[in-house]
Amino acid sequence: MERVVVNKEKNISSDILIFFLILPIIVALSFQLGFRDPLFGTDFYMYQNFYLEIAQYQHPPRPGEYGFFFLSLLGNWAGIPANCFFAILSLFQFLLTFLMFKKLSTILFVSNIQQKTFLYVALATTIFSPFFWSGLTNVIRHALAVPFVVLSLCYFLNSQYAKSLLLLILATMFHRTSIVFGFIGIIFLKSGSFSWKVFLLAIIFYVTKFTDNFMMMLEGFTKIPVYSLVQQYGRGSGYKAGFRFDFLLFTLFPLFFADFLKHMLRIASKKQETDTFAGLTTLLSLYASLVTPFLLFGYGAYSDRWLFTAWALLPAFPAYFTALFVNKRSLIPFFCVILFIFSYLLTVIVFPKPWL
Repeated sequence: MERVVVNKEKNISSDILIFFLILPIIVALSFQLGFRDPLFGTDFYMYQNFYLEIAQYQHPPRPGEYGFFFLSLLGNWAGIPANCFFAILSLFQFLLTFLMFKKLSTILFVSNIQQKTFLYVALATTIFSPFFWSGLTNVIRHALAVPFVVLSLCYFLNSQYAKSLLLLILATMFHRTSIVFGFIGIIFLKSGSFSWKVFLLAIIFYVTKFTDNFMMMLEGFTKIPVYSLVQQYGRGSGYKAGFRFDFLLFTLFPLFFADFLKHMLRIASKKQETDTFAGLTTLLSLYASLVTPFLLFGYGAYSDRWLFTAWALLPAFPAYFTALFVNKRSLIPFFCVILFIFSYLLTVIVFPKPWL
């Protein structure tokens, strides 16, 4: 009993130490993001103007998306300058990403040391993700919605349906597409093996370019204008529309490669127990559920917006396989923390300085 208490105290002490090592770096990085050139990020100038002119708006630019609107009102009411507001918003995004991977780690692993390893590797890898930076500097509302969507599905997996619903509502307040990800994700995760059959069929439909015809027929039958909305969105913007097989291959590769590694590791370890890779099975199902909207609607302009949520989970794959080989005496968690801190320091050094 004494040993358990001592270990618990050590874990808490190490977490506090890591927190105070990382916090100043994250604050510095958030400061750099908030005080950057407004032209750094295609949509950032629009977000900044919206914040500065919030008094002229009686409602959010997109119906129902009250999240960023309310945050902007709150910031203006508190008299926070635009640069400081976006620095705080960046810090909030870092926090949400941390909570997302923290929750996911508890679903994928039971061992505390494996959970920590997964968390730090996922966060360190995220820092080098161009999609994460796009969320911080460009598609801000969508990026704020993503962690809420993933957390919603995680709580659904834990049968905490009230929390899951609340988080999905919050996600939808930042980006309307969240309701699609939540609805499809819940059906996918609830349907078991049948979902994978539908998923493979959806891939075949997309590869054969039958998806848009199928959605057109579905719209004609149900009278729900989903197909028309997808086709009209971004029309005339100059952004490439149509089927994106480059996006498809890039997105499906980690899914099938991780599944291949699972089978190879099972053969190598000569273990046939299904519980050995139960966490990976959950991760694959979660990722596939987030890819499914792209297979259904990824034929219009800006089709990558249907993949942004799934791409946010890409760091979970290297993190999972790193944590899988951790044991109680392993030094991997220590090196993961070093990697985490190093990645943040490197980003602070490389990222354009607002004061230069």
